[in-house]
Amino acid sequence: MKYIKNSEELLSHGLVDLRKDALEIVDYALLKSDPYVQVMNFVSLNGEILKVGDLDFDISGNRRIFILGAGKATYPIAKALEDILGERITAGAVTCKYGQEGELKYSKLYHASHPTPDQAGYEASLEMMEIARQTQPGDIVFACITGGSTSLMPLPREGITVEDLGLTYKLLLRSSANIIEMNAVRKHLCSIKGGGLAKVIHPKADIINLTVSDVIGDMLDYITCPTVPDTSTFDDARATLEKYQLWDKLPASVTSFLKTAGPEMETYKDLSDHNIHNFIIVKGDAACEGAEEKAREIGYNTFILSTMLEGESKEVGAVYAAIAKEVLLNNR
Repeated sequence: MKYIKNSEELLSHGLVDLRKDALEIVDYALLKSDPYVQVMNFVSLNGEILKVGDLDFDISGNRRIFILGAGKATYPIAKALEDILGERITAGAVTCKYGQEGELKYSKLYHASHPTPDQAGYEASLEMMEIARQTQPGDIVFACITGGSTSLMPLPREGITVEDLGLTYKLLLRSSANIIEMNAVRKHLCSIKGGGLAKVIHPKADIINLTVSDVIGDMLDYITCPTVPDTSTFDDARATLEKYQLWDKLPASVTSFLKTAGPEMETYKDLSDHNIHNFIIVKGDAACEGAEEKAREIGYNTFILSTMLEGESKEVGAVYAAIAKEVLLNNR
């Protein structure tokens, strides 16, 4: 599979041999991090036996299958599941961002705003919660929740509007807060997050989390937080707002909620009464690992400098460029 569509143009000038190697490395890195490919390798159906990794599920009889999810990498996961399971899927609802192309036959495909939430995402979240409430013992729910779901899967707490939620997200994004700090706030402002979706799924159904990590360390509750227990607290959320001096800038509904919310409003810390199976099908370092593998294969002396860098791409790119110059000029 070729991911780079303008390879002929890129190979039409410059150091063509080096460019060819670079394109081969990038293509392979994208293959190793392709959610569709990884699901097709990880999930299979043999007669009435559904195999997910090392788990087997007998789907004979009236056992129903649902697909729920949102995120930038969610559509290819849902598409792969449809190609594997077809009409065995009972229903589903999936949200991707505006402009993402594709069609689903057995699940409803929504498009919504990213990186700030909008009404379309809200309506999709309502649909997901409604499907979740209809689940019964023995049902299987594939949760395809990936990076970007924080904005694509909004369901604000009572008294907070989608517009207020959107303004809060914008303020967080403009601050210097990292993803952990931002999500501590965002998870506590939405009832579907912090394990909220899992909680309304029947405890005797099976929740299968198939997710793609875009978070350093692959922490599940920062990747697929609606369907796993939350490790953050209201105090963490308040500390973020205090640290970045955001209290006075937030909508009144948000500040009022966060200042007055008691322990009974906390996100879910324990979902041990539910059958939850977690699989990160593409880890955060998958592209780096793939690039290193292919570079070694075609003869380069290769190692990964880091998978821990955070920041603006143009700034991180400048760091790597400086390292490359050092290697070129001083061979170190």
